[in-house]
Amino acid sequence: MPETPIMPSRKQVLVVADTTHWQLFSTNLYLTFGIFMDFVTVTTDKNATLPMTVVDFSSRDIAESKPEDIMIGETIRLADFDLLLSLHCRQKLPDSVLKAVRCVNVHPGYLPFGRGWRPVAFALANRTPAGASLHVMTSDIDAGPIIASQRVPYDHGTSCEELYQKVRVAEQNLVLDNLKRVASGHYGVLHQPDTLRPLNTKKDYEDLCNLGELSRDSPELRLIDRLNGLTYGSQHNAYFTTAGGDKYRVGLKIEKVETENDEA
Repeated sequence: MPETPIMPSRKQVLVVADTTHWQLFSTNLYLTFGIFMDFVTVTTDKNATLPMTVVDFSSRDIAESKPEDIMIGETIRLADFDLLLSLHCRQKLPDSVLKAVRCVNVHPGYLPFGRGWRPVAFALANRTPAGASLHVMTSDIDAGPIIASQRVPYDHGTSCEELYQKVRVAEQNLVLDNLKRVASGHYGVLHQPDTLRPLNTKKDYEDLCNLGELSRDSPELRLIDRLNGLTYGSQHNAYFTTAGGDKYRVGLKIEKVETENDEA
């Protein structure tokens, strides 16, 4: 008699999604991969609009537990999962979690560029590559081996919002294209350089936002005034050309900050 084929076991995936967009995206994973794997979605956002288990990875109970004993909520045992998939998890996972289950993160930066906070903004500001990466999580933030990545091109006329939307699509594609083999553990990796690029922190982003105290005759304020004078509603009359002959129009919007609560 012919042998009965052994069916591969269903993979168990714990999804950590910390924004409404990625929480909704996680429902697509059920629809796309539901015949191959089971999903449980949690969040670290205490103010999440969608009903789901809230977990605090910084708690002592998790950080100090043995990997095999870690519980997520009252009923979810972390060691029962084949994969933890981070979709913009805002908390750094402790070593106990990294040892308990294979952890993979989708990141809106083209690693090794854009490690850390607001990688799209830093790509535009520093003229470095932008894109998305799927990588193994380690104790160092955004420093683990890269499973897959996709570069997203931009030019001087690409706004931060436009680039972020393109990067988000690239992130989603990386997850959809690679999740089956990642959950099964059958994938290759590209190790990041031993000398890592700088990790951008929230403080680095705040420093990037602050143009400083500008004196009346400073070249920076003169440029701002010039651009302001050449912007009339949606009419951006100022322009510049590149060495390649491309022409870009420039507009400016200035808002006075009345109180600290008005700051973005």
